[in-house]
Amino acid sequence: MIRSERNLLQLAFLGSLAAGLLVSCSWFGPQQSSAPKGSHSPASPSSPVGDSTQPDQASPSQQPKPSTSTQPISKTQTKQPPTESTAAAEKDLISKVQKEVNEKGSIAKQDAGQTYVGNILQSQQATQLVTGRFTANLQELNLNLPAETDEYRLQILTANDHKAIVVAIAKQPGIFSYTGAVYARKAKLPVVTICKSNEPSRKPPATPKLVQSGIVCPSGSTAVD
Repeated sequence: MIRSERNLLQLAFLGSLAAGLLVSCSWFGPQQSSAPKGSHSPASPSSPVGDSTQPDQASPSQQPKPSTSTQPISKTQTKQPPTESTAAAEKDLISKVQKEVNEKGSIAKQDAGQTYVGNILQSQQATQLVTGRFTANLQELNLNLPAETDEYRLQILTANDHKAIVVAIAKQPGIFSYTGAVYARKAKLPVVTICKSNEPSRKPPATPKLVQSGIVCPSGSTAVD
């Protein structure tokens, strides 16, 4: 009888112990939020909403500067066809330029003829002072001048003790011909003159005449320096 009561007490103690263990385990279980479903907890005052999503603003020195270079704007210009008045003016200008070029070319050619005759006459002066007479041989003057160029043909028409006559005959139209004369004088230097045809011509002026102390050009020609 006593033994059976002891067993009943042990069973009661074990039951109460098990109940206590169950209660203590319930304190360590997951705690559920008491907030109703769908509600949001307020944000912390120390971190205002939206600060984490905004990018940091660059300082003025770090901000990119706007480009100041400008791209060239291509402009397509349509060339207008020349009018009749413009075409006529252009033709007139071209004609004037060509005329001026031709005139300058003729002047250069004419200067060459005058230069040839002048060089020959100066050499004739030197020859007469040394030898006492003029020479009819162009090569003896040692001028390295050709007897003929594209513009002129050079000739010594007369050469003796008293005078020498030299001509530069034009070979092309539009240029002048020349006749040069050198006359010996006693106790003086020989006198020289070059006569130029008054008009472009392939015929040289006639022989200039010695009159007293000077030389006179014939009709149809003019003395040049």
